[in-house]
Amino acid sequence: MIPQEYIQEVVRRNDIEEVIGQYVQLRRRGRTLSGLCPFHNEKTPSFVVYPDTQSFYCFGCGAAGDVINFVRKYNNLGYVESVKQLAARAGMPLPEEDDRESRARQRLLEINRCAARYFYENLNAQTPEAALARKYWKEKRGLSDAAIRRFGLGYAPNEGFGLVNYLKRRGFQDDELEHSGLIRRSERGNLYTIFRHRVMVPIIDVRGAIIAFGGRVLDDSKPSTSTAPKRWSTTSPTHFLRSTSPKSPRASATSSARATWMSSQCTRPALTRRSVPAARR
Repeated sequence: MIPQEYIQEVVRRNDIEEVIGQYVQLRRRGRTLSGLCPFHNEKTPSFVVYPDTQSFYCFGCGAAGDVINFVRKYNNLGYVESVKQLAARAGMPLPEEDDRESRARQRLLEINRCAARYFYENLNAQTPEAALARKYWKEKRGLSDAAIRRFGLGYAPNEGFGLVNYLKRRGFQDDELEHSGLIRRSERGNLYTIFRHRVMVPIIDVRGAIIAFGGRVLDDSKPSTSTAPKRWSTTSPTHFLRSTSPKSPRASATSSARATWMSSQCTRPALTRRSVPAARR
């Protein structure tokens, strides 16, 4: 847990007008500022920032809170991640975190990165199914090889145990795999992959961490699905593809974050159950 005193200092060092002004064009009106709400579509500004109370409120959709709430909602982050982002902005050292939940989260993020590598490798495999998936991304979605690599797009083959074995060879335990949201256990007690014969989209937060995956069948005959641990928020793959288009106001920021997933390889780490896997070759 992050101490309350630390959170209060983070809020004090991050002026809400300056932070929100990085995302929203604000116009001063007396002691308040207003602009178009970033959380819903509108033509008349109903989003108001109150510097005196270091808070914001939208009269259109009801979004409200302090600077942490804004960063959390705008970037689709958890509370702790929002505090960390603002702390980094203010140049504050992060508090010590050595609790069980923090270690478990690091393990889940490493599982997701390894899974992204697995899906990407399978997209580029020399199989008819992989060729069909590549055709989907290039012809139906109009994406180049560079875009596919940049966003870490992939393919989940039509079998149930490849990802399970891939992750086990890299030192992950059964309970970790089940908690990842990618793997389930059958009634007979066997682990299996929930995504099969689907093109895959890694859902990446602003820190460059893969927090979930979206999967879509190649012919769009079924709705897209996404998965992540229950306490993590997710974004649908359809929204992902829209939000990272060149016309999106967040495209440049999200693109740079998504590019980081390829910066290191998923290797087989020598680790204990509680340690964090090595991220580099």
